[in-house]
Amino acid sequence: MEFEVHQDDHGTVIRLIGRLTFDDHQKFRAVNALAGSAPSRRLVLDLSGLEFIDSAGLGMLVVFKDLASRTQTPVFQTGARGVVGKLMDLIRFGAVIEPLH
Repeated sequence: MEFEVHQDDHGTVIRLIGRLTFDDHQKFRAVNALAGSAPSRRLVLDLSGLEFIDSAGLGMLVVFKDLASRTQTPVFQTGARGVVGKLMDLIRFGAVIEPLH
């Protein structure tokens, strides 16, 4: 898993790229640091670059949301497609991290 971060007019966008699996939990700490830092207007997890996610990867996204909630920063997800999009729909992940409209 790799990630890119940029700012837009509404807050911080974090684009996840590749595969998000248990093996990435150390790397994901850098993403979590963004959630726990100074509040942004909002945090957006752009999943358009993810090719695969396992249950540990889903757990990492939940932890990210929990960390952001400590600073009362809203978190949204966008761009899930392919296998990742189907999984997000199947497990109704939008109830955990709201889709960006």
